[in-house]
Amino acid sequence: VSNDMNVDSAGAVTFTGTTDVNNNLDVETNANGGTGGAITDTGAGVLDIEGTTTLDSGTADITLDNVANDFTDNVIVTAAANVSIDDANALSFGAVSATGNGDVDTAGAVDFTGAASFGGNLDVDTNVNGGAGGNITDTTGSLSVTGTSTLDAGTSSITLDNVANDFGMAVTITAAMNATLDDANAISFAGVTVSNDMNVDSAGAVTFTGTTDVNNNL
Repeated sequence: VSNDMNVDSAGAVTFTGTTDVNNNLDVETNANGGTGGAITDTGAGVLDIEGTTTLDSGTADITLDNVANDFTDNVIVTAAANVSIDDANALSFGAVSATGNGDVDTAGAVDFTGAASFGGNLDVDTNVNGGAGGNITDTTGSLSVTGTSTLDAGTSSITLDNVANDFGMAVTITAAMNATLDDANAISFAGVTVSNDMNVDSAGAVTFTGTTDVNNNL
């Protein structure tokens, strides 16, 4: 498609081949009398979206986990249960509203530019899909995670320093160069591996429940 693509359905939407959209993609399965259906890429399904991607699966899941996917501009999740998204490069999110888990795998940086809310666990790994790690940031956004958060930036840094962030359960940092995290309430860490500095600011208690390995300053 040389410009925009818009899909409205009352049920599931599945991409089984290469989908190349030169501008924006909008997929809504919470329309036409439906209450949501899964949005998936199965088999050879690959998405290459140059513009903004807006997804609404209502009470169903979004699973766009082909490692060759490439979302150039923001991904916005209006509504979903669980969200699983892969990108062959960097990936940025606008607003996200997910009642379940979030799983993000990329070969480059992950940036949250809008308010992102996950009702379950969040796993962000930029050390996969052929990459060696990319920064995990919230440049103009914030994160609210009800469950656990697992973060792997490889040889890059984690900077989630919005004072409105709220990590409800334990945060695990699998790998990072530097790590900076802010929380509007208490925060706990289940395990940390940081090769340089770590900075934690919170409005409540900070608890370390696992091994914390920081090679420089804490």
